[in-house]
Amino acid sequence: MQKRAKSGFTVIELIVVIVVIGILAGISIVSYGAWRHSATAAKVKSDLTNVISAMENARTYNNVYPSTLPSSVVASSGVVLTESTTDGSYYCVDGTSTDDSTITYYVASETKAQGALTGTCATRPGYQLPSAPSGLAMSSSGYDYLTLGWTAVTGATNYTVQCSTDNAYVNNVGQAQSATTSATVSSLQPGSVYYCRAQATSGTGVSGWSTTIQTSTASAWTNLSFQNNWYNYGQTMATGAYALTTAGVVMLKGLVANASTLSGSNTVIATLPVGYRPSEQLIFQTTSANVASRVDVWTDGTIRLVVGSTTWVALDGINFMPSGTSFNALTPLLNGWVVYGSPPWAAPGYMTDSAGRVHVKGLIGGGTATNGTAVATLPVGYRPQYYDDVVDDAGGGFGALSFDSSTGNVIVKGFSNSYQSLQAMFYPSSYPTGTVCTTGWCSLTLQNGWVPLGAGFTQPAYTKGSDGIVVVNGLIQSGNVSIGTVIANLPAGYRPKERIAINCVANLAVCRLDVMPNGDIIVVTGASATWTSMDSIAFMAEQ
Repeated sequence: MQKRAKSGFTVIELIVVIVVIGILAGISIVSYGAWRHSATAAKVKSDLTNVISAMENARTYNNVYPSTLPSSVVASSGVVLTESTTDGSYYCVDGTSTDDSTITYYVASETKAQGALTGTCATRPGYQLPSAPSGLAMSSSGYDYLTLGWTAVTGATNYTVQCSTDNAYVNNVGQAQSATTSATVSSLQPGSVYYCRAQATSGTGVSGWSTTIQTSTASAWTNLSFQNNWYNYGQTMATGAYALTTAGVVMLKGLVANASTLSGSNTVIATLPVGYRPSEQLIFQTTSANVASRVDVWTDGTIRLVVGSTTWVALDGINFMPSGTSFNALTPLLNGWVVYGSPPWAAPGYMTDSAGRVHVKGLIGGGTATNGTAVATLPVGYRPQYYDDVVDDAGGGFGALSFDSSTGNVIVKGFSNSYQSLQAMFYPSSYPTGTVCTTGWCSLTLQNGWVPLGAGFTQPAYTKGSDGIVVVNGLIQSGNVSIGTVIANLPAGYRPKERIAINCVANLAVCRLDVMPNGDIIVVTGASATWTSMDSIAFMAEQ
């Protein structure tokens, strides 16, 4: 009998089965991949739809699109949302997936009605960054500004101009924006080299920066033409010069000397030109060979040494409002004080310049000089924020004044009653404190044991006015009083180019503090650990 064949699959049948299984598996894999791609793409598109809603809501409340994605936008897992540069008038946001690099969508303000579109912000139809401006050139300059122009860029709606004292645009950066092909960058350093560049903004984005040009601001200072054999003392000290700031303040600087032993008073050092002269004769307390000295400025422009040494005398710290300035009368005078010889001497008065500083002037005499006596009262709005202590000339010698923030009283400190010169400049109590040092007080960090005197007295701080004048405040105590000791350091942008010598008051005696080109405020002579005032420090920022 023939054996019956065993049942089973033939080779051909097995191959067919394997092929069928492979086809089915391939179909499953392709279907899963397509599903996964579709799901991921839907997630990206959903996030971008949320972006449109959030951006439009933000614009409804703020009138501009935000420069960063609103906090309400939270990307899904694996989704990356990237916003392109915006000036507030448009936006474009890319949406990509970390799970699938082939998925790229974007939403843009100009196509928001269409929702998420395939592609990227950089490659979307009709998108083209504006060209960088060309033909950048300086058209005019002053000691604290540069005006620049350039050729119009097609499609540009706005331009940004930057100027800096270094071509990496890190230090002393000034910036301006303009809808035209010209802009003025202000609040710059006088007599300094600047590197400037421009960029254009259109509805599609921001251009690259233009080619950098090099230019410079004008010097704020004009050198004094010395008379009677006066000359600059030298040795790193400031040279004799004068300036008129954009807020209308006349500033003097310089350490000057005379080899001769001059007889008599009223020795003319130099003469200021018309426009830089006061309308009345003014008396200033300065420092001369490290003792108090008196320098007068007359209506004919002559700068005169009245009391002091010809070894050297400082003009640093002398500032006043020129002829033509309107002052309010500082009346009534109190405690027996009267106007001293007006004219030609200045009548007591006060005013506020365009940079917001209060100026006080006047010569008074004959009253009670006991420490703490009020001679007049400044009205609200013209009072300092704290209790200020500044130097004044009292009968041809050292004197001091205080300005009481709470009462407004101008207070003498116990020196001569033959006359007192009321020359002072300070910011009113309305001047804010913050972190923007060109619009408010910035805190000044003290060194070498110096600390603030306490509440109610001027706090260590500095600021720079719109015209470049740096003012320093601070009634301080307990520090090292050795010559050369650093009290504090002013940052770049708030420093003189040359060393300046400021007469100050310390525990009701004369002292001298110098401000160095590196920003250090140092002790020279007379500083007291009991208390020392920095309230008389004022100079032009130059670096």
